[in-house]
Amino acid sequence: MTGSPIGSIGFVALGRGWTIRYGHRQKFRVEGEFGCGFGGAVLRAFPQLTVELIADGDEAAVEQAMTPVHLMSGSIAMLFGCGIVEAPDDATVDEIVQEIGLAEVASLIGQALSAASPVKKEAVADPAKGESPRPTRPRRRTGKA
Repeated sequence: MTGSPIGSIGFVALGRGWTIRYGHRQKFRVEGEFGCGFGGAVLRAFPQLTVELIADGDEAAVEQAMTPVHLMSGSIAMLFGCGIVEAPDDATVDEIVQEIGLAEVASLIGQALSAASPVKKEAVADPAKGESPRPTRPRRRTGKA
């Protein structure tokens, strides 16, 4: 699904448009660069971000935790560069980071991660009212009477 526009965030730098997305191809790049799973790479780049913080679902707290940390600026830039769909070389990524700043880079990463996350759907049925929590399937006929 790397060709899908879902989860894509556009931005302008170096006089042209770029796209950041964390589809399968971009996650594979991140895993190759960091030598660990995608989630581990994100937590390495943003050490203030924790699994518990993510699980709580407080988007403001997550955004606050994704502020640039001076010691992790290289990891943040690497995570950013791996997510750019146009796959610029390292020198171009450095120029983009220099132009837009680390705070904007962190913001774009956060937006792309949020856009790539599944959307929470409202429950279709209310079990408290006796409604089925999921659609029932018709029973299979066995041919016996």
